[in-house]
Amino acid sequence: MTHPITLVVCTAISLIAAMSGPFGTIDSMSLGNRLIYWTAVSFGTTLVAYAVRVITARHVPKDRPFLFEATATVLMVLVCTPYVAALTRALDTERCVAQGCFGSIGFYVALVTILIFVVRRVIPGFEEFVFFARDEYGDMRLVTRSPVRPERAGNILRPRLYRRLPKGETGDVLHITANGHFVTITLTDGAHTIRMRFSDAVTEMDAVEGFCTHRSHWVARSAVTGHGRVDGKPVLFLINGMEVPVSRTYRPGLEEAGLIPPQV
Repeated sequence: MTHPITLVVCTAISLIAAMSGPFGTIDSMSLGNRLIYWTAVSFGTTLVAYAVRVITARHVPKDRPFLFEATATVLMVLVCTPYVAALTRALDTERCVAQGCFGSIGFYVALVTILIFVVRRVIPGFEEFVFFARDEYGDMRLVTRSPVRPERAGNILRPRLYRRLPKGETGDVLHITANGHFVTITLTDGAHTIRMRFSDAVTEMDAVEGFCTHRSHWVARSAVTGHGRVDGKPVLFLINGMEVPVSRTYRPGLEEAGLIPPQV
């Protein structure tokens, strides 16, 4: 909530809404009341949204994004509807009683929440990136990171992707795989799941030699220990025991790199 971008956006929304008076507030409230009302709505619902995201992340599996979004939407409606209704009753009693606060407000809270999730799916980089990690008690927690820039560890240029991982993560990235709107990054000492596009994750590994083996799999060359077949399909074996599928589309590049033999 104290991030400058959050403060600027909430302030801008408050001022614009106070001046324009959406949802009929321009006719039923004075400018002073509109400014108080929309400031309370903007900052209050944003605070609730942050709390809902953290609570939902602790109780919904990270690999079920649709359940995460549905749960968050329900919680937003349950918490924000009475909050906004109370503000409306205090500053616009006549309008609230005439139109019915809870029904219309609940509808708009759900609509705005769903639209935000849609924007996040269409533009994964729209907001700070979100990933999940286990804390010292073994519970899943939600962590955010700002947009990334290249990073140096001593004199070594690290892949930009490390800026999205928990602070202090030093394991080597072995494998990246797509999982819906998330990617799972496997390192030598564990794995992390981040909300971002697979293509962006691969791009941010530009400081490490690696290859796409499939439309949803990337491996670091140093992680590959051999090749073979599983259920008749070609795979690469990694140092951690993983078996990564190889598709026909990406096989020529892997053959050229010497990771698998040419087809006879």
